[in-house]
Amino acid sequence: MEVIEWPPEYTIKRHRRAKHVKLLYTHHGGLQITMPHRFSVKQLPSILEEHKEWILQQKIKHDRPSAYVKPQEINLQAIQQKWIVHYFQNDKRPRVKQFAANEIILSGDIREFAVCREKLSNWVKKQAHLHLTSYFKHLAREIGMPFLDVSVRSQATLWGSCSQDKSIRLNFKLIFLPVELMRHIMIHELCHTIHMNHSQKFWDLVAKYDVNWKIHKREMRTADKFIPAWIQLRD
Repeated sequence: MEVIEWPPEYTIKRHRRAKHVKLLYTHHGGLQITMPHRFSVKQLPSILEEHKEWILQQKIKHDRPSAYVKPQEINLQAIQQKWIVHYFQNDKRPRVKQFAANEIILSGDIREFAVCREKLSNWVKKQAHLHLTSYFKHLAREIGMPFLDVSVRSQATLWGSCSQDKSIRLNFKLIFLPVELMRHIMIHELCHTIHMNHSQKFWDLVAKYDVNWKIHKREMRTADKFIPAWIQLRD
């Protein structure tokens, strides 16, 4: 049995806007730790131990060739849909189309993994734009918080953001998260249309619409575990 090194090698980045330690594991960068400027590195061993199981799972997922295997299914938890993926090789331009109620087919010249990843990623982004924006608009009406605009983007580190003019940006990867975590992020950004900070008033407003916000906030620290390895690969 292979012995996995512990703790693994990691890189540290300090960020002036960071409120807590964030862990990120990527295929090329390994374990990356973002921390507030005044955070003491002496506390890192206990944090690594606390998240040991998740870190080891990410290490196995990203450091193995399995991340480059064509996915057989795509689980969009936020909208409670699981899609089976079929592949058909021919000489035509690659494209994805719906094959049945919960099945899609990727056909064309799909011999290269990178081509498959690109086409399937684009399909996921289309689903995210359609469903996340619809859910967000409904939620905003439900809790009575107006906004200027909402868009779905491929953001590297943020799950969402809100500008001064109340324009909301959502990460397309939210569609892989459980519904309650997706909703938590959306409420978080909507509350920023009232308070452009993380003051007590802001968190009190979040708590009004998400009674379990503390649990959800903590779970978001390791929400990467819901994102498929092939989606997280860097181009």
